[in-house]
Amino acid sequence: MRGLEVDAILYEVESEIQDQVVGFYESLYQELESWRPTVDGLEFANLDKIDWLSLEMEFEKEEIIVALQEAEGDKAPSPDGFTMTFFQKCWCVLERDILAFFVDFHKECIFEKSLNATFLCLIPKKTNAVNIRDFCPISLVDSLYTLLSKVLTHRLRLVLDKLISNSHNSFVGGRQILDSVLIANECLDSRLKSGNSSVIIKLDIEKAYDHFLWSSSRGSLSPLLFLLVMETLCRLLKKIEDGGFLSGFQASPTVGGGAITGLKVNVSKREIVPVGEVGNLDALACILCCKVGRLPMTYLGCAVGGGKRFGDLDDWVV
Repeated sequence: MRGLEVDAILYEVESEIQDQVVGFYESLYQELESWRPTVDGLEFANLDKIDWLSLEMEFEKEEIIVALQEAEGDKAPSPDGFTMTFFQKCWCVLERDILAFFVDFHKECIFEKSLNATFLCLIPKKTNAVNIRDFCPISLVDSLYTLLSKVLTHRLRLVLDKLISNSHNSFVGGRQILDSVLIANECLDSRLKSGNSSVIIKLDIEKAYDHFLWSSSRGSLSPLLFLLVMETLCRLLKKIEDGGFLSGFQASPTVGGGAITGLKVNVSKREIVPVGEVGNLDALACILCCKVGRLPMTYLGCAVGGGKRFGDLDDWVV
């Protein structure tokens, strides 16, 4: 790395680059807010007794082996120097110690802090990346912690659809993130045909996983826990709608199925897009501190609002 830009200042001395990287991520992962609103009064879905017992039952040897076999063995070594291939090939030697670890974790509900030691590897998101925000931090965690995370992930996936609202379509069994694109496109098409003027406000959560107040979670479990966090936002919007402060509209019948969490909106990617003739758009954009966009727009990497319908998806979906 020949140079690194942080807060509009370019650093080229190696020691300065190291200090700036450490300082940036120490600040990113710290809790700076002294107060946050509560979620009192929000109604959340609950698991029945059978489901929550399935989450808390003792770990079985078979589910640990399944998680281990599904792990990608040739990924970069963890801080302990071992890849998952080592654990897969040497299971007969390590079995007793690994099972003992899972028994101890289930009993004590805690593990040694060093087990969650993480190496951050910065991967450039574009060619000739210079700004620190143009790098994606990849966490290299201990192999044993990775295995524990996968086992917990398997358990949580079995009940997640009972906790998450239908508006969430990623990381939930039986749902696909592409459904969100289809629904957005159909809703927008329906709105355009109605002749009613409106706006689309597109928000992007800045480094979503980084700004959430994680305690010790990393790895495959993170996306599922993040869904539970975003469920709070969904429930807040539902309460606002029930109170009459926000209303939706009925789309075509063919359509298919931060303050509390510490998440921050990525201002540079926030935009307001007019649907039809909208007056005072610039003033509204100024109030919301976002830029003005135009249709067609990009949503989850796909074009929305360009006249495409379900039958045209083959043109832009691979």
